[in-house]
Amino acid sequence: MNDKNYALAVKLRHQMHMYPEISNHETNTIKLICDFITKYTDFKPILMGKYFYIDYRINNGEYIAFRTDIDALPMDEYINLPHSSKNAGISHKCGHDGHAASMFAFLLEVAELKPHQNILFIFQHAEETGDGAKECVKLFDKYKVKEIFGYHNMSTFGFKQLGLIKGIAHLGSFGFEVKLTGRPSHASEPEKGVNPVFTFANLVANMEQLCEGTKYSIVQLQVGQEAYGINASDGVLRMTIRSDSDENLQKARDNIINFATKEAKKLNMKANFKISDYFPVAYNHSSSIDKLKIAGKNLGLQICNLPEPFRASEDFGVYTKVKKGAIFFLGNGEDYPSIHTAQYDFRDELIKLACDIYLQLLKI
Repeated sequence: MNDKNYALAVKLRHQMHMYPEISNHETNTIKLICDFITKYTDFKPILMGKYFYIDYRINNGEYIAFRTDIDALPMDEYINLPHSSKNAGISHKCGHDGHAASMFAFLLEVAELKPHQNILFIFQHAEETGDGAKECVKLFDKYKVKEIFGYHNMSTFGFKQLGLIKGIAHLGSFGFEVKLTGRPSHASEPEKGVNPVFTFANLVANMEQLCEGTKYSIVQLQVGQEAYGINASDGVLRMTIRSDSDENLQKARDNIINFATKEAKKLNMKANFKISDYFPVAYNHSSSIDKLKIAGKNLGLQICNLPEPFRASEDFGVYTKVKKGAIFFLGNGEDYPSIHTAQYDFRDELIKLACDIYLQLLKI
């Protein structure tokens, strides 16, 4: 890509970084990106409420789709930057500002080069919560998308290396909440109440068996309150469950529900359950990875065949459940701060690299 377009993309990235917005609240972020697009190209963003896209149509044939995420994280900036976040408690510590800037750079190049290929540019909201892709994938009912690509920056391998994974690229996961409601009593007469703490303890003790084939993390357990005269009567257990198998995720969910329901019934407690932040397994299709290998070789990039899926989830898997495609990874450097950490900031040099890979994919 040319230097002028790169400079504009960096400018957008820094402005996005200064005014980040969390998942499902990206109103000003969308306006900012759309303002850049309409100012520097002839493309007309198609607004869809929480997200938008660009339809670059040459003919009535099939499309190649590209997706970027635009949401930020609910965490402080921590470090001083010329473009530090001005929104307290929110920052682009995952690099979605860089991903979006890469897509904008790609748009600028397409506007100049005018490739003979139908392209769908998807600017997706709410990747961090898993809400965005399941809304944006509905575009596939309207457009004849043959393949979709996206990327993420990662700090587990060399700077500017192209990281590829065939098959499962990200584990699937979901957040799971178990609420139990018993009966209060005076703390001196626990036998007259129903305290859920023992049921929670029994549930946690059996998690290994209930969640076989998955990895789980207990993120919160809260029972009762700081009131020493009251026997606790309600509580909540929250956990994250992840696996390389959607079937195992479903099985773990059902096992926990059945176990907790049965144990609660023994004591006449009420049991309620809630699932949030659901991400299916993100699967990369073999033929799409082969195209990325060709793109990388054409650009003279060092290709890193990553040995295993990333544990962190990514809702790109929603797209590759219905169409072939792949998410690829660009290296921040092995010693560079990891995403979602205090010292992290997206490396601007990756904007050009991602854009060049996107351009190569149009030719393969």
